[in-house]
Amino acid sequence: FEHSWGDGVAVLRFAVDIFNECTSSTSVPSPENPTEGIHKLEWDMSPETAAAIQNARRRMERDAAAMDLDIMVCPGMGKAGMAKIGARADPFMQVAIQLAYWRLHQATDSVYESCSTAAFRHGRTECIRAATIESAAFVKAMDDASMTLADKAGLLRKALARHAAISKDAKMGQGIDRHLFALHKLGLQGGRPHPLFEDAAYGALKADMLSTSSLYSDALML
Repeated sequence: FEHSWGDGVAVLRFAVDIFNECTSSTSVPSPENPTEGIHKLEWDMSPETAAAIQNARRRMERDAAAMDLDIMVCPGMGKAGMAKIGARADPFMQVAIQLAYWRLHQATDSVYESCSTAAFRHGRTECIRAATIESAAFVKAMDDASMTLADKAGLLRKALARHAAISKDAKMGQGIDRHLFALHKLGLQGGRPHPLFEDAAYGALKADMLSTSSLYSDALML
């Protein structure tokens, strides 16, 4: 959805409220005049504005037509299923995504996972940098014939623990992306850009090959 007004947490709250209302009530109240107070808004716009709107619509339609969408339902892979092996769903799925990427491309690249900072006033999001040294060690070990099952399980647990730790940091305002973004913009505005932001390592960090997010609720089912 269009993000300028808010983030996934707000949409999730809306979905949960509707879900709870629908599942807790045996009947749906019907208003006497369901369309009362609703009227069509007529817009007075110039031909140039109307043409710009049509061009934007065609561009969006092209972008939508070029997008691939695939849905996968994995029974037993939810929060309850993960709890049986002592894991949380989000870290487990993030590591699984990186393993899939590794097997497709034989590479570990920068990963963006959004997290909410709504616990803070005016908080929006921070980035969880899900590609870690621990996750890279695990995905490479999975295709290493010399590694035992116990070795792989141990590396998986380390990757999960690391992801949980950096997720907590990001949610509590201890991430790095928003901080670095602000420093970068302030430097540009002041005419004193820092050489850090021209470094190849920073460029690799920002070249997100995987952009991910997670939402949990019984109200969500694609």
